[in-house]
Amino acid sequence: MKTFFTILIFNSLFSLTIFGQEETKYFAQGLFQIEEDSTIKTIENNIRNNASVVVARLDIPTKRFFILTNQAINEQTLISWFGVYGNTIRCVQQGTYGVDTIYQYPFIGCNE
Repeated sequence: MKTFFTILIFNSLFSLTIFGQEETKYFAQGLFQIEEDSTIKTIENNIRNNASVVVARLDIPTKRFFILTNQAINEQTLISWFGVYGNTIRCVQQGTYGVDTIYQYPFIGCNE
């Protein structure tokens, strides 16, 4: 009986350890050049509807974007998410959320 309870407690603790770990998140941020507010909102909503996206913000006044995902993002993915406006993306910074520093706006050292 003692062995049964020991196994039960061990399994419970092991399960809590597995489910208690946070999933790694990735971020991408940068600038875009889109003038129409409605287009910006449409793109933002389309990005938010992606299953791997946790947070998507496209700021109209500053033309800055910030995207947080459950999967690593590359620049080609960002371009595809912005569609025909993908070529307006610049000053992109990507990294692992909580590990890499997220640069403050305005971005320092952006030569683009």
